[in-house]
Amino acid sequence: MKPFKKQTVIWRLDGKRVPAGTPGAENEVHESHKWYGSVGRKHVPLCADYQGGVRMLRKLSSDAELKRVGLGDPHEDSKAMPLTKHLDDFEAHLTAKGNTPEHVAATMRRIRVVISGCDWRTLKDLDVTKFEVWLNSKRGRSPEWLPASRANTRRLKQRRSWGTAR
Repeated sequence: MKPFKKQTVIWRLDGKRVPAGTPGAENEVHESHKWYGSVGRKHVPLCADYQGGVRMLRKLSSDAELKRVGLGDPHEDSKAMPLTKHLDDFEAHLTAKGNTPEHVAATMRRIRVVISGCDWRTLKDLDVTKFEVWLNSKRGRSPEWLPASRANTRRLKQRRSWGTAR
């Protein structure tokens, strides 16, 4: 499979765009800026660079083949899921475990403060460096909700493996 450029035909009459088949109209053919490829009978946008498009198409094709035979990433869906959904699941887990409502509320508040402060949206966004930079920016500003920073950094490093094969 080779990448291709999509073509768009625009019909014009006296410099104005008109519907196709209008008498006296002339057509203009425009190529897309990006390269496209076919993966599983779908046209997928790649990139503007041909060589980059070839590499992307090979990667997408091999991933599709692996997924088709059951060897794809089993955690692909959870990695792309918003962190808010994971938080809801975690809150339900804490509640089901029998924790007090105060403990559940405090834990969820702490987690949400960190997630919003670091601007994380999915599991792929979790980054220890971003967390440490955010944590250093908060030092000296009443961090009563945050125990020792080394312990939090260690916990975050452990949780980076959420949603991945162990």
